[in-house]
Amino acid sequence: MGAIVEVIIGAKCVGHDSSIFILREGEKPFGLDRERLTRHKHDVGFPFEPLEYASGILKDSKVFFSLSDNTYSFATYKFGSNRNIHSSDLLKNEGGTYRSGNPIIKKIRSLPVLRTLNKLAIEKILRDNLKAVGLDSEISIKMRDHHLCHAASAFYFSGLNKATVITIDGEGDGYSSKVYIGRKGELEYIDGTDLHNSIGHIYGSFTEAMGLVRDSDEGKVEALADFGDQDTELYHKLKRKVRVKGLKIEVDPSLDYKRQGMGVFRGLVRKYGDKDCAAAVQRVLNEVGVDLVTNAIDELGLKDFAFAGGCFANVKMNLRIFEETDLRSMYVFPAMGDSGLGAGAAIMTARELGWNTDQFRHHMPYFGPEYSREEAERAIKKYGEKVEYEYEEDWPERVAELVSEGEIVGIFQGEMEYGPRALGNRSVLADPRRPQVKDIINSTIKRRKPYQPFCPSVLESERKRLFENSYLNKHMTCAFRMKEEFKSELPSAIHVDGTARPQFVEERDNPSYYRLIKTFKELTGYGLVVNTSFNLHGRAMVMSPDQAMQDFMDCGLDYVVIEGWMVRRT
Repeated sequence: MGAIVEVIIGAKCVGHDSSIFILREGEKPFGLDRERLTRHKHDVGFPFEPLEYASGILKDSKVFFSLSDNTYSFATYKFGSNRNIHSSDLLKNEGGTYRSGNPIIKKIRSLPVLRTLNKLAIEKILRDNLKAVGLDSEISIKMRDHHLCHAASAFYFSGLNKATVITIDGEGDGYSSKVYIGRKGELEYIDGTDLHNSIGHIYGSFTEAMGLVRDSDEGKVEALADFGDQDTELYHKLKRKVRVKGLKIEVDPSLDYKRQGMGVFRGLVRKYGDKDCAAAVQRVLNEVGVDLVTNAIDELGLKDFAFAGGCFANVKMNLRIFEETDLRSMYVFPAMGDSGLGAGAAIMTARELGWNTDQFRHHMPYFGPEYSREEAERAIKKYGEKVEYEYEEDWPERVAELVSEGEIVGIFQGEMEYGPRALGNRSVLADPRRPQVKDIINSTIKRRKPYQPFCPSVLESERKRLFENSYLNKHMTCAFRMKEEFKSELPSAIHVDGTARPQFVEERDNPSYYRLIKTFKELTGYGLVVNTSFNLHGRAMVMSPDQAMQDFMDCGLDYVVIEGWMVRRT
């Protein structure tokens, strides 16, 4: 019998964005959100499916289970709630190594709602849940502070030796933002904002008041903001009630969602309309981010920053921070929302165990499942005469040709991206020169709001040519302004305000994807392609070949390429 292998599992177990993040010495990290298996975006509850999927690498291991929150409200989410009841139906056609339908898991999911729990009660429930997915070996469980996990994900994966670390979100463990200094491998807490002064809750409340989904559709508000008037009576009202003092955010009690509920926000949306409300709350968020970073520079003296928390998914706020503060460098953790909490929890445990955590830093977050060419072909064959396919060794060059001719192509290759952005492994690609691309993808493929923009993947060698002021951002976590002379030439790569959220690509990042974009430049003169995530509206990004084929058959894509197999309908 071999030596027992130590495995660290970081997890977000309750609430939206349920996920796991696994570390093993000498191995690449593995990260998987529950939504990628159930296809319910931001899925809630215990991450049964990801743990079962990863059970092969966890078997006969000593497991250190590190959770992202010290306290939980089990009254809000019940295992087996309506948001999850379709999971088995969606998974029953899943191929490859994953199998659903474990009766023990179904039993555990029916746990009653629990309103108050002490640490021992929580640990018992967690052990029961872990046992249900076959983890009944030696398990050490540790619960950690929500914002500290966000901060750890940002600092330890950034590669910075010394930095100010800022987290901003709706709430977690009683806080909505925290400021740390990271140095000598340690995080020192400096100051924080409690949950009653949450800019994240204000933004989420406007999202909900517009008829959208809180903790999911905030990106739609961000996109809509550029169609509204930012200098309105509403903006000035909000500005007076939301301010930054030192390293804290202060919110007038009249805007405290936790105490006031949704009535005040619905009233403002009725009075001012969706567009101007979006514009006002976006401008206030931008200014909160800028003021907090400016004050941190003044008080702490550091100009290198690492960021995490759901508010840092807002690339327009990140752009304003980049443009309007005196920072030297900035890093946003690619899984900046709650799905990334497990990464912070896991890497803190690794440091406590004395592991060299530098081994887990990678320039690209391709930490998810991957599939073989044979698995891909089996998924394609299920559709019989409805499709025709062939293997193309030089598929990157062929896809570049098709895209340059106006075709819209889904690509599926290698390990799935960790975090919300498609970075060339689970992507839908199109020609940025064609103005009709936005409407086609929004109406027939993504099936989402027509005002939502698409983002480009850009050769790093093209960055300074195309953009005014930028930095080497590989993860689509910040918007930048495209130079004026290219806006009319590349209309589908930019938003209505002339900004884009680019992924700058070097050959070492993703050789096949680099070849594709390089070929597109040779054909068109421009080294960029429109890149949006491979999924239909309401479904999470595709994880497996089966999911890729399902979405391909359900939408208007012209081609899909799965591990080199080029597929189209007959």
